[in-house]
Amino acid sequence: MSAVVIYDSHYGHTEKYARWIANELQISLYRLDEIGALDLTTYDTIVFGGPVFHGRVKIANLVNTLIPALYDKHILLFTVGLHPIDATYFKHICVDNFNYLVQQYGDFFQLRGATNHDKMGRWHRLSVWWIKKIGRAIAEEHVKELEETTTNQIDLVSRYRQLVQPIVDRVRFYEKQASLE
Repeated sequence: MSAVVIYDSHYGHTEKYARWIANELQISLYRLDEIGALDLTTYDTIVFGGPVFHGRVKIANLVNTLIPALYDKHILLFTVGLHPIDATYFKHICVDNFNYLVQQYGDFFQLRGATNHDKMGRWHRLSVWWIKKIGRAIAEEHVKELEETTTNQIDLVSRYRQLVQPIVDRVRFYEKQASLE
């Protein structure tokens, strides 16, 4: 069985997760802009990862386009964003970004991200400000984490590395299934 990780990253946090997954599984890793003529149909399992900005998953268009050719593959998708891990929110993100085929064939995972205050543009800074000031329904722990990231005191991705384990376990499960066939 062969597997690959394809990712896109803005601040580097999705890349960090993608590297952890690829290293743990000892599989190939490609950034979205590196896949060029890569034939994804040669892989049995494809892990896609992308950041979420304002409810949009950056890699969704590619996955939606490719899924008809990959229907017989194991597709895993992980998103990385600032929102606390929440099943209702995440289902909304998946439905809004991925077509019916992806929703039926894909295994979805939500991972926690962080900000890089030095790289943030005006729009992202405004979003963080809005979450802290207006998003009162968001847990105090999340707001505290956002405040810590704006002062570059913590790296949420390192804090949440264990979140990749279910993805690694799922790929290994598919590998075991393939070896039994």
